[in-house]
Amino acid sequence: MKTKLTLLIVFCLCVQSMQLLAQRKADQIIPFDQTIETILLNPFTGSVIVKEKDAVQSYDPESNKIEWRITKAELIKVDKFADVAEMADLGLSLANADFSKLLESKKDEIRFIPNSPFVSLNIEGIDIIINSTDGKVVFNSGNLGYSLLQSEYMPYDKAFLLTVVNKNQYGCVYYDLVSGTQKWMTELASMDSFLKSLGSLLTFWKESDNPQDKVFTTDNNIFASINGTLYNLAKNDGKLLWQTDFKVTDFILSDNLANVITMRKSGNLFSSKVALNLLDANTGNKLWKDDITTKYISYIEDAGDKVLVAHASGFNFYSYADGKKVWKKDAKGNKIKQVIPVGDDYLYVADKEMNLIDKNGANKWKKFIEICDNDEDEVYYLGKVDNNRVFYLTDTYGNMVDYTTGKKIWKKNIEFDKKRPLLYSYDENKNVYLAYNDKKLYRFDPNAKSEDKPEAFAKLKEIKDDKTMSNIELFDWGVSLVGENDVIGVSFDGETKYHRIYKDPGAKKRNMFAIGRTVASLGSTALAGTRATQMFGNMGKGQGPSTADKAIIGGASAMAGIVNNSALDKYQQRFLALKANNEYAFVMDRAEGGGVQLVKVRKNDGEEVDKILVDNEKPIYEVDPVSDNVYYVKGKEMWVYSKK
Repeated sequence: MKTKLTLLIVFCLCVQSMQLLAQRKADQIIPFDQTIETILLNPFTGSVIVKEKDAVQSYDPESNKIEWRITKAELIKVDKFADVAEMADLGLSLANADFSKLLESKKDEIRFIPNSPFVSLNIEGIDIIINSTDGKVVFNSGNLGYSLLQSEYMPYDKAFLLTVVNKNQYGCVYYDLVSGTQKWMTELASMDSFLKSLGSLLTFWKESDNPQDKVFTTDNNIFASINGTLYNLAKNDGKLLWQTDFKVTDFILSDNLANVITMRKSGNLFSSKVALNLLDANTGNKLWKDDITTKYISYIEDAGDKVLVAHASGFNFYSYADGKKVWKKDAKGNKIKQVIPVGDDYLYVADKEMNLIDKNGANKWKKFIEICDNDEDEVYYLGKVDNNRVFYLTDTYGNMVDYTTGKKIWKKNIEFDKKRPLLYSYDENKNVYLAYNDKKLYRFDPNAKSEDKPEAFAKLKEIKDDKTMSNIELFDWGVSLVGENDVIGVSFDGETKYHRIYKDPGAKKRNMFAIGRTVASLGSTALAGTRATQMFGNMGKGQGPSTADKAIIGGASAMAGIVNNSALDKYQQRFLALKANNEYAFVMDRAEGGGVQLVKVRKNDGEEVDKILVDNEKPIYEVDPVSDNVYYVKGKEMWVYSKK
């Protein structure tokens, strides 16, 4: 009788525990005056930036308080109301639909300016830039009377280069953060000519290979691509020294600062080719008589008096002086899509094979090594590893090659199913690579002596939806795998430690959840990029693209001298924690009784820590990868679910 009673009590406690998990309420509910339009996690401090229609504020979860708040009324001077109203209505009054859309799209935008702790947003027609760590407004268009189109942060100068529309002018502004003043404004074009070119410009954006505006600074100059045109401006007064008469898709400043390598779209609107040439940095004149015209460029490396360019149909050094080839013959192979420098050698992929050459372009292997069965296959990993070997993972094959001889270590490749995801990770403790594909886990050991290819050490036949697997993470006990419907833990012996299966919330609902933001995967799933790799010493001075969830990584230099010491300390603590923390998986599940829930699963043991019911229509939420807090918007409230 006692045994039955004990079992009954245990059963009731389990049921109660399950109910508490399923019905967990928010730890904090933060009310706001208006409906929340969007939220944005501050990766530097862990606070959450909340935007309403007429205000923006920052919520600090540690103190459970609003640490700063800014309203529309505080932003605008009375004597500037007319100018701001004029700019706000400009898109409606102009007979240019593209420009109207450009201004309209800014209304709901809130974003971190790349490589900085600054947030840019628009509150009822007023463009502002805020230091997210303390709420200080460092730029306010309401006081200046013009509209902001784009912002580039220059950390070495502690300044912004702003692209603005000022009544009948389209230009750029150098805004000094130290003094909080506009140093100069340079007109780039009249509004009339800007609007006339906007239609073709937007077509250029759509047709080109992801053109991205960026800025490089030197001691005396600013090189900036703005809406496809490359400008050279004097840093002290903004004088326009020269500009290109063609649209660029990308540009690179040489290490000696004397040359600018430009890439542009070649041919007509239907052409997919790229043309590369060299400009004199002082004059903007072309230095090469002929462009290098090709389908794509895969690698560029500065080598002092010459530049190494690998592209679709060639691989050679080109002299800066005249653009002539340095090697008598191009490196063998067509469709060169990846180049990896290894000491003085170059490992490269051409078509569906790889080869190794020395600094003079001579082959070091007797023959090419086939690494995939189709030239369109993705190369996920290629590089030199321990034991003087080269390791490769592609859509179709995995193997290792002796670096000296070019001979394959295993007689036969491991074959992959290219229609299914390939995930891989590196185990530093065991010095092995692990790969997942088609419900199988493989181990690649650089020091293995066997000539037989390694067999899968785990076969996971029970996976519900293999095609959605997207994350692999290593632990001391084994591997965790995460997909839309599966969360799995597998030991290094191949045994399944746990397997959680979730119900699909439905394709329509699942697609809607793309609006919400989730934890960023920090390198555990590697995808080969399609843009050209660039090996230039001055790349550190460039303002490249980044996102808020990546801003925390490598951002200390950008914050130095801009934020106070306490904020910098918090940033450094979060950075260290982020490097060691990827504890949880977040998946969407169909809740019992209808609706959709966000489920938080601990990867170490597969335990479900949280189940949070969310709005079916348009969920807005953030997950902090450091604290593991979940922030969810419901109307005028933000619900906070703290880490258990």
